[in-house]
Amino acid sequence: MGTAAVKEHNRVKIEVKAFMGASLTVEREIPAALEPNQFIDLG
Repeated sequence: MGTAAVKEHNRVKIEVKAFMGASLTVEREIPAALEPNQFIDLG
């Protein structure tokens, strides 16, 4: 068996609150090497 390097990731948590109703929380892991001003798709 080969060895696999563990890549570092940062966790992003975004909470969206509407005027009425429950809030929506989106939590994703993104690569730590994300460039400045680079966008990610939260899916």
